[in-house]
Amino acid sequence: MKQLTLLFTALFLFVVNVAAQNTTTWFPSGTKWVYTYASLSGGGEEYLDLVDQELVGGELCAKLHYHGYETGWATGPFDLGFRYFFARNDSVFLWGGSAFKLLYDFNRMEGDTFSIPAGIYDHGLVVHTGDTTWNGIPLRFQDLKLTQYPFSPGSDTITLNTRVYERLGGTHLIYWDDESPLTEIQYELGCYRDDEYPQLDCQLGYDPTYIGFPKFSKSVWSETDGSWCNYRGYQYKLEGDSVIWGVGQGQKVYFRNTYIGTNDCPDGSVEIIHEPFRLIGLLDQSVQYKKVYFTRFTSDAAPFPVCVENDSLQLNTYTLLYDFDLKVGDTVHWKPKPNLVQAIDSIQMDNGTWRRTFVFDTNDPYYWIEGLGSNLGLFGSFANTQITDQFCRLQCFRYDNTLIYSTVDATFCDSVTVAAYEPKDFDRSLRLYPNPSPGATTLEIPVSEVPALLRIFDVQGRELGRPEVSESQHRLDLSTYQKHGVLMLQIRSASGQTAIRILCME
Repeated sequence: MKQLTLLFTALFLFVVNVAAQNTTTWFPSGTKWVYTYASLSGGGEEYLDLVDQELVGGELCAKLHYHGYETGWATGPFDLGFRYFFARNDSVFLWGGSAFKLLYDFNRMEGDTFSIPAGIYDHGLVVHTGDTTWNGIPLRFQDLKLTQYPFSPGSDTITLNTRVYERLGGTHLIYWDDESPLTEIQYELGCYRDDEYPQLDCQLGYDPTYIGFPKFSKSVWSETDGSWCNYRGYQYKLEGDSVIWGVGQGQKVYFRNTYIGTNDCPDGSVEIIHEPFRLIGLLDQSVQYKKVYFTRFTSDAAPFPVCVENDSLQLNTYTLLYDFDLKVGDTVHWKPKPNLVQAIDSIQMDNGTWRRTFVFDTNDPYYWIEGLGSNLGLFGSFANTQITDQFCRLQCFRYDNTLIYSTVDATFCDSVTVAAYEPKDFDRSLRLYPNPSPGATTLEIPVSEVPALLRIFDVQGRELGRPEVSESQHRLDLSTYQKHGVLMLQIRSASGQTAIRILCME
């Protein structure tokens, strides 16, 4: 009989325990919090989304994804991983990595005091309790007074009055005890929703699939441009944030020339330039609205591609550079024609990821690339693609020293450091004539370097052909490529030496 009584007692306690775990109103399916915030460096939104349940610390916890986006300094979307919460009856705990921390206890009544472990404040007082509604959701609330003891004798005692709600937490942060009037970042609960209270307008304020421009100084664009016999290589990089009052804000854009050269008209040459970077302007963006802006600091036209007219980017003017929120059929009024978006496609990057592309002429291999600019370069939104005697091209883009995008062979993508652009005996002994060419040209290379591999690219970096050169004097029929205007030829000899020539088509 005693054993039977113990069995019934155990079953009763089990049922009570299970019921206690299931009576909480916290973390139902579809739960989402959206917090807006502002700081000295800008603002944005942060999100907590219920994605799953997971056993953590011996308890079945709600697994919340913590992410958001920042608009003020072009950081874009960010991901802060996962947070684990455990709720039973009227108490809510946060997993701190080794133990649970009590956040809320709605068993507390008016006049109750409590300590706050490992928070900004030391203790709290329940000033008032009651029932209310928040955006149509019936909730219990507690008005709390939080107190922080003086750091040293004579310093002030800091207090904060705040309200916390059953089901959704604090009015500023779900971690209500971390609120402080002294912190730089000020949060506000924008909206809350779950499957019982859908709140259909509680949605993401940004497109999570959009890839904005990178923020850090490890971002480098390597480009080239030219006109007839002359060409040059140059780089842009982003480094540091800046605010110029009355002008704009954003990341500093630096420029440097990396090499200059001529093709065989009459003598080809390449000279590596070790030019230091110099500040030319600021790049800013709105991740939420998918727009990119540039403010120009220099009246010198040299830092900008030859295919961009000098008056396109006005000095000290906050200029819209790209709008990646365009739709098919939209017109870009600031862009030289063609400026009607005919198609939105995608392209795979060298690292395997995909980026959206905006095509303005399906017969012209010119397009914008989300998060990079265009295949004609960082300032390709202002490129005039109708000019036949000039060209510009983005050769490659690197982020954190990783090749993300390239249009030419990696051997000469970063033209500053690779040996492919260094003048060698093989390079000086090459001849390419006539240049400009009516469609046929002759390539002469030393007999010792035969056979050689020839690769032909257009000005956008697309490979057009790969013929093999089997004789020291090789005649090339390039009439099928005449519509491209300017060709880039890469010659790799039998000994592995490489040289580059620019060929203009008449």
